[in-house]
Amino acid sequence: MIKKMLVVVVGLMLTGMVGCSSDDAKKTADKAKDATHKAVEATKEAAHDTAVATKEMAHDATEATKDAAHKTVEVTKEAAHDTKVATEKAAQDVKKAVE
Repeated sequence: MIKKMLVVVVGLMLTGMVGCSSDDAKKTADKAKDATHKAVEATKEAAHDTAVATKEMAHDATEATKDAAHKTVEVTKEAAHDTKVATEKAAQDVKKAVE
């Protein structure tokens, strides 16, 4: 009878130990799952922030390009006007010199 009780007690102890190990493994798996979820969320946030920053930078670059093109057109118009005035003056000077 004592041997049977000893076997039952040892069996219960082993079952308790296996149950604890299973709980520890489950807790560890849950922690790993939570950590993975947090890492995925952080990656998604970083990707979103990068996309927003890229859009802003592209918009700023587009605006800067438009401004530079506008300034180039203005400078070109001024240069063309100055060239026209200088050519007309030179033509008048040549005409006076010929007369």
